[in-house]
Amino acid sequence: HILSTVISKSSGTLTITDTIVAANDWTYTQGTISPGSSTVLFRAQTDDAATITGSHTLANIGFYDNSFGADRTITVAAGTTLTATGNLSLDTNGGDTVNGPGGVTVQGNITSTDNGWTGTLPITLSGTNAQSITPVSYTHLRAHETVLDLVCRLLLEKKKSKKTYM
Repeated sequence: HILSTVISKSSGTLTITDTIVAANDWTYTQGTISPGSSTVLFRAQTDDAATITGSHTLANIGFYDNSFGADRTITVAAGTTLTATGNLSLDTNGGDTVNGPGGVTVQGNITSTDNGWTGTLPITLSGTNAQSITPVSYTHLRAHETVLDLVCRLLLEKKKSKKTYM
């Protein structure tokens, strides 16, 4: 896990390898990022809230929380577009929220390992090849094709029943 991160490189390249967990705020202001085939998992940890700021491109992106109990909120700030050249994964034990007003653009697939995410995060599917959403729990999926891409906003609903873990 890395805690609050600011990427502000006036020269050189930031190379991201393997999988990292960004365990609080993540801010991009400038610089070249070489994501390779890495995965950045965003997770609210310290105060149960995290904000992603600054438009940039990563390989694979995940919104992640494997803790039990605390409900966490991740916000993609206004004016921010986080682009995944690979996949977007949603992984939680329930009760977590991911919100805009910023958004995520996905060129690969979307996977959800649980149905506990809620929120208003706009997700744009913009891959040039076939894309899939597997499995996703949602109440509404509104999509329309534009000349350039297919835009989907998932309006997720918080699961009404509590889960019991042993």
